[in-house]
Amino acid sequence: MALPKINSNLTYDTTVPSTKEKIKYRPFLVGEEKLFLIATQSDSPRVLYDTVKRVVSQCVLTENFDVDTLTEFDLEYIFILLRSKSVGEKEDLLISCESCEERNTVTIDFEKSAYIKNLNQQLDNRIDFGRGISVTLKGFDASKALDLAESEMSEVDQVFHVIDSMIDKVYTEEEVMVFADESYDERYAFIDSMTAVQLQKIQKYIQSLPKVAMDISFVCGNCRTHNKRVLEGISSFFT
Repeated sequence: MALPKINSNLTYDTTVPSTKEKIKYRPFLVGEEKLFLIATQSDSPRVLYDTVKRVVSQCVLTENFDVDTLTEFDLEYIFILLRSKSVGEKEDLLISCESCEERNTVTIDFEKSAYIKNLNQQLDNRIDFGRGISVTLKGFDASKALDLAESEMSEVDQVFHVIDSMIDKVYTEEEVMVFADESYDERYAFIDSMTAVQLQKIQKYIQSLPKVAMDISFVCGNCRTHNKRVLEGISSFFT
């Protein structure tokens, strides 16, 4: 006689934040929770990101669901929801005090506390550089950013490669150019010629992109300082 499958019919519904598409998902299984715990202990953002994608892909049951089409904040939000259904909505995190750096245990209700920051903000992806020149920006490639973070590139070179991957088109008064179609040297020279103000406009756009966040507040058990901050991204929640 075969043993029964304990949670084979346990499913939940949610909505993909960016597209409003309805999806059905199941909780983690023990093996998937083990994968995630190993990833959080690896100290590698790339390993954590790839594990989150794998787990979400396995747990979402909607037909023709493709995890690779999700934005980074969609992926992280769905992951937090399905994990809360698997291990419980509340979980203890170790958060360092901003004053004395003592690690404090803070109980977080993930299902109630997690939200998408800047989700409904209307962003203009066209940046005006003046003198008839402007650029349009495309979505932030989280996977490429992780590769850069784990590379041996300098911080300046990493910033260049992030901007290089985000510029979609360049507009002048005479023509429109697809940025990726230009040579590396041409692209490098274009970015290198930006003023600090122009670069700040791109950085402001990046900072305004939607992201998963949680507001936390606690009193440090060591120095009694009241801490209030916003955690952004899975890596700040679980590592």
